[in-house]
Amino acid sequence: MTVFLKIRQGDRFRDVAVIPPVKPLTVGRATQNDAAFPEDSLMSSRHLTIELQGQACIIRDLGSTNGTTLNGTPVESATVGPGDVFKCGATEFFVEWAYPTQVDPLSARFSGRSAEERRVARPSSASSPSGVAPLVGGASPPASKVSQNPDIAATQGYCAATAEEIVKRFRLRQRIPLTPEDRESPQQFLDRLAANPDGAAELEFLSYALPKRCAIWWLVQCVRTLPDLNEEDMTVIGLVETWIRDPGDQNRRQAMAAIQDADLGRAANWTAMSAYYADGSTAPPNSPHVAAKDDIAGKSVLAGVTLAALVGPPDKVRARRKRFSLTGQQIARGEIPWTDQGAVASAPGALRR
Repeated sequence: MTVFLKIRQGDRFRDVAVIPPVKPLTVGRATQNDAAFPEDSLMSSRHLTIELQGQACIIRDLGSTNGTTLNGTPVESATVGPGDVFKCGATEFFVEWAYPTQVDPLSARFSGRSAEERRVARPSSASSPSGVAPLVGGASPPASKVSQNPDIAATQGYCAATAEEIVKRFRLRQRIPLTPEDRESPQQFLDRLAANPDGAAELEFLSYALPKRCAIWWLVQCVRTLPDLNEEDMTVIGLVETWIRDPGDQNRRQAMAAIQDADLGRAANWTAMSAYYADGSTAPPNSPHVAAKDDIAGKSVLAGVTLAALVGPPDKVRARRKRFSLTGQQIARGEIPWTDQGAVASAPGALRR
């Protein structure tokens, strides 16, 4: 489950943050907040926190000057549910729960196990209901036939010729603060979005505008810049990179198996989630095909890149978003290809830690 914090601007809605499951998210006017709104003069510097407790979303006012309302009623602490609107200053917020369309059958096998047990106790292809065989000694399975899905076959560019096609396909009209112009290219639209120093709209559009395999490669590059990557993160990233270079079903499921019961507050785990929902079936092998919704991969990429931008000093969040956006555009131009193992290190302007 992913929980997005959204704001309403007129008749439009846009994501501003992914609410992490491991710590409260702070909202306020000061740039040190996880979600900062310096333009809202009625919002306090540190206005409220938003925290997940199981599947409940709790807001707590931090003694703000003008208070917080939930559906028009002043509150100090309250549970926010679907359809609820809470207001801080002049800004209206709501939350959206995004659930995967199907739970992978491997989750039952790994439920309740420690991270180390999940890492070493991979089921064999003979016993696993998903048919995912472990990779032994770093070996890779035989190369798979590249999917005929254009979102997977593409190695650069955008998923449509115009920004309007992308906005329509993924129903982004109420989530992006600008409306594409007639026959405006995705790059031209991004150039206009870049006029906003916040950078969030650029990340949202790129998460869907890049062909899905390119978008996941972009997320991998963003996550690799994080200073706190651990061994499990690197294992997941390695499995996802294997799928990117050889996007077969076994590689896709192998990456997903590595994050069962994992902490979705870590951006690295969203690389595997987005790969799993980018192509193929969410049902076990040899079962009727169950396709994921078209926008789930994009939502997963957006969750990961949003979390990655929050890692580090809060006053640098906007700068990190802008750097991430430039990297996505480099990938669209073919400047950071996954076919070249050294491409990331050598690409002009490529992200570095």
